[in-house]
Formats: sequence, C-alpha cells, structure tokens
Amino acid sequence: MLAKARLILLCILSLVLSACSTTQQSKFYLLEVLENESEASSRSLLNTSSIELRVANIPGYLDRPQIVTRGKNHNVEINEYHRWAEPLQENFAQVLAVNINRKITPTAMVYGRAISPVKPDYRLFVKMLRFDSDTQSGNVFLKVQWTLQKIINNNTLIRNLEQIKIPVSQSDFTARVRGHSQAIAILADQIASEIREHQF
Repeated sequence: MLAKARLILLCILSLVLSACSTTQQSKFYLLEVLENESEASSRSLLNTSSIELRVANIPGYLDRPQIVTRGKNHNVEINEYHRWAEPLQENFAQVLAVNINRKITPTAMVYGRAISPVKPDYRLFVKMLRFDSDTQSGNVFLKVQWTLQKIINNNTLIRNLEQIKIPVSQSDFTARVRGHSQAIAILADQIASEIREHQF
C-alpha cells in the first residue's frame, strides 16, 4: 500500500515538474505600412528636392524588445511574451519614411540617414515622446516633436508637436500593433500636409 502511494506521489510530482518546464512561446510583431491608407497627393512638393529623415533616440522605457503597455495607476507593463521583431526605432523610421513617400510626389523622396544616396536638401527630425497602448482605454497613443530644416543654412522651417490617439476595439496585441501602424500613417499625413501647405 505504501509503495502504491509513493508511486502515485511520484507521478503527480512528475506532472507538476513537466508543467513547470513548459515555457510560453514569445510572439513577434512588426510595424507595417497599411495598404488601405491614402496614396500620394497630386500636388507637387519641394520640386526635385530630397529629404533626409532622422528619428532621435526613443524614450528609454520603449527602448527594449518587449512591447510596452500602460495600465492603471500610471503602471507600465513590459510584456515578456509579446516582442518587436526588430528595434522599434528602426522599424518606426522605415514605416514613417514609406508613409510620407506615399503622400507626396516621388521626386521629394524621404531617405533614412544611413541609406541616403544623395546629399539631401532638407532634414526632417522626429523625436518620439510616447508610443504605446493603454490597456484601460484601449487606445494607442503617439506623441512626437518634429522639425523640418533647410540643410544649406540650418534654418528651421517648421516645428510641430503632434499627438495622435487611435481607438483599438480589440485587446489582443495584433490589434494593438495595427493601431501603432495606423498612428504612424496619420503622423505621416500630418507632416506631408504641413510641408505641402508651406510649399518651400
């Protein structure tokens, strides 16, 4: 009888240890250019000039592989099993550049700093201040400061602060990341519209 009880106990212990050793698999996400967003404007922009895009270092709380969300009472949640597939700063800059290019004429290309094939005429600085989702409200928030500068004389032509809120109807991370991508598309539209309005 004692031997049978020991056998049952060993089986239970084995099952517990097996469950503990099973680790949850991380999921990886990328920001993307959304195909249903508006295409390039028919108005010309900066003639044949080129723009160099520079994204400043992102806030420290976002500079990590894990996706960051905000909870109640000012809590920040680091989601260990939901991660960015590449550094957030680089992914953000790539998607923003493509989105801006889709909203202006092709002759005014926006290049990343490291891959610019020509000496640019203008420089677009973007500083991210916030880029996360709120688990309480279900909204994605993007807050950035940006400036457009004429490189030849370092003259600042535009300086703006943009705050964007995207309602997300679902709480899963796929929907949240799509909300992040939508926020970038809106930011690109606002930047392109502002530049078009000035018509340098």
